Amino acid sequence: MAPEEELAIYGQALANMGEAAFAMWPVGRRRELGLVRAHLNPLRSRQTLAASFARESFHRRDAGTAETARSRLVSSPVLAAYATRWLELADA
Repeated sequence: MAPEEELAIYGQALANMGEAAFAMWPVGRRRELGLVRAHLNPLRSRQTLAASFARESFHRRDAGTAETARSRLVSSPVLAAYATRWLELADA
């Protein structure tokens, strides 16, 4: 699966869940989400974001179904940060 397709699945899963899904995370995990989001903020296009996503070592399995994508989002601040930035860039 292409990184753009995968990010679209994660982005849609996040849009359906809402960012409130991460409000219950422990402080350390929310901090990690914030740090990764700050690192992704300079990326100004979905193409650049997808290229970065493709290089990440954590990304080894396809997003799969919407249910799988939701499960991975709530367990990974990095995936959540990428999905958030993907949605933000849709408005750009």
